[in-house]
Amino acid sequence: MAKKITSANYTKLMPDPGKNDQLFADAAQAGLAIRVRRLKDGNITRQWRVTYRIRGTDPTLPPTRENLGRVDAVDIDFARVKAKAIMSAAAKGDDPREIERVEAERKREIREATLGSFIPRYLEFKADLKPRSLADLKYQLETQWAPLHDTPISAITVKKVSDRMEEIQRDCRRGDSKTAGNAPAIAAKGAMRNMFRWLMSKGEVDSNPAAAALSPAKPPPRDRVLEDDELRDIWNRCGDNDAGRIARLLMLTGVRREEVGGMRWDEIDTDKARWTLERDRPKNSRHATESYKVILSDPALEILRSVKRIDGREHVFGTKIGKGYGGFSKFGERLEKKVNDARAKEGLEPLDHWTPHDFRRTVETRMGERPLSVPDRVIDKILNHKIQGVRKHYDFSELEPDIRDAMAAWGDYVMRAVSGEPPASNVVPIKRASESAVASA
Repeated sequence: MAKKITSANYTKLMPDPGKNDQLFADAAQAGLAIRVRRLKDGNITRQWRVTYRIRGTDPTLPPTRENLGRVDAVDIDFARVKAKAIMSAAAKGDDPREIERVEAERKREIREATLGSFIPRYLEFKADLKPRSLADLKYQLETQWAPLHDTPISAITVKKVSDRMEEIQRDCRRGDSKTAGNAPAIAAKGAMRNMFRWLMSKGEVDSNPAAAALSPAKPPPRDRVLEDDELRDIWNRCGDNDAGRIARLLMLTGVRREEVGGMRWDEIDTDKARWTLERDRPKNSRHATESYKVILSDPALEILRSVKRIDGREHVFGTKIGKGYGGFSKFGERLEKKVNDARAKEGLEPLDHWTPHDFRRTVETRMGERPLSVPDRVIDKILNHKIQGVRKHYDFSELEPDIRDAMAAWGDYVMRAVSGEPPASNVVPIKRASESAVASA
C-alpha cells in the first residue's frame, strides 16, 4: 500500500528502495502530494505539489501540476489550505493560476497606492457619522497625517507613525507643559488605527502599524473652574464680533463650542426662549429621534438679538453660506491672547491658562454650589450629559420648569459677576420634584 502524507511523517518521507523520484499523496486533502527526489549526491528534496483539472476543459489533456514550495519552507497546514483553494477554484471552472495572478497584481497595486489614496474611500465608509465626528475624522486624516499622504501604504511603518505622532506633539505643545500635545497625537493615532483596521478587514493590508505604535501618556483631566472676576474679565475683553458672542453664549449656556458655532436661526424660538438642536447636532443623543433643548436666559437672548441677520444665510455665526462658524481650530488661543493683550495694556498680568471648554466646567460647578444649589439631575439635563447606569433606561423626563429656573438664576449670576456685584443672597435653591413633594406632605 502506497504511503500517505500525515502531520507526523511529511518532513521525513523517503523514496522507496530503488526509486529516486516518488509522489506521496496527502491523506487529508485530495490533489495534494509531496514529490520526494533522491539527487545524485545523495541529498533528498521534498516539494509540495497539487494536481488538478479545471472543470470544463478537455479531459484528454494532461492535468495541471503546480508546485507550492519546499516542505522545509511550507508547513502542512498552509499547503492544505492552499491546495483546497486551488481545487475549489478548479471545480468551479476557474483557473487558479489566473486567480493568483490577479490577486498578485491587486496586492502590487495596493503596495504602490499611497496612504492619501485610501482616505476618501474610508471617509465615504464613515459618512453616516455625526457631522462633528466626521469633520474631526477628516481633520485627523487629511490634515494631521498630510505629511504621509504620498507614502505608499505598504511603506507606512510603526516608526513612520511614531515619528509623525511626535511631530504632532511638538507642534501642539504649549509652554512648559510636557503633556499638552499628547491629546492631539492620541486622537490622530486613533483615526489612523481605525482606518488601518478597516483596510485589514477589506484585505488591503496585512498589518496595522498605528495599533503597534506606542501611545503617548494621556494628559491629566482639566479641572480649571473660572472665578467670578475671571468671567468678568473675559466677558468684557472678548469683543463684540462672532468669536466674542460665541464665548459669552458658552459662558451663559454651558453648551459645547461646535454646537454654538453651528447654531441656525430656525433652531431658535425667541418667544419660548428655547434653542432646539436636532438629533444629529448634539454630541450625546440617546435615541435616533432625540433632540437637545437649550433654555435661553435673558442675557443669552440679548446676545442673539445683537447679531445682524444676513439674507439667505441660515446660520447665526460665520460668513459662508451653508456653513456655521469655522474658526475653531485656533479659537481658544486667539480668544485667550486677545484677553491677555488687553490686560497687558493696562499693566495687568495674564490670566492663568484657560480654554473655552472651561466655561462648561464652570457652569456645572457654580450651578451646584450655593447660592444656586441646582440639583445634579437638572444640571445633567442642562449640559446634555450622557445618563449612566439604570437611569438611562428609565429617565426620560424633560424637567423644563426646573431648567428654566436654573438658567434664569445662572444668567443673573453671570451678569452680576460681569458687573462686579456679589451674587444675589435671596436666591431660592432649586429642589428636586421628589424633595418638594416630601416637603409638602
